[in-house]
Amino acid sequence: MTVFYLPSETIVALRTAVANARMHPTPWEKLKVAIAADQESQTVTLADRKNLPTIEKWIENIELPLGWRVAISCEEQPAALLLHLSMSSPVKGRVPSPEAMMMLVDAIGYDWRDVGRTWLEEFDPGHMAANCLIILEERAAGHA
Repeated sequence: MTVFYLPSETIVALRTAVANARMHPTPWEKLKVAIAADQESQTVTLADRKNLPTIEKWIENIELPLGWRVAISCEEQPAALLLHLSMSSPVKGRVPSPEAMMMLVDAIGYDWRDVGRTWLEEFDPGHMAANCLIILEERAAGHA
């Protein structure tokens, strides 16, 4: 197992990235065309995303100690405004542990109970990112 830690300066950078991402949510109308069909799957592969368009969205990228990377964005979806956290490594086959993701969620000031969904997603052949969606505010049905 690889060591994972978050020094105080990294926590400040993560919280700043969250604040920036929240100011630039991706609208549902733009996002919905790029979401993989099987939203119940615990793993999304490159094949699952093969025919989906790539969309531009505001993403805050933070380099963590020991080579970990975090991408943070905000998404408007019909049920909620969501914070999307994605953590990965450039090392093939190296995947963040659930405990590391919990530490990340805690470091940015949320509780694991705020997480609405988690999954792994292949971003390059043999490279997986751990993802989670944090519910920022629930929305009434039909809003987005």
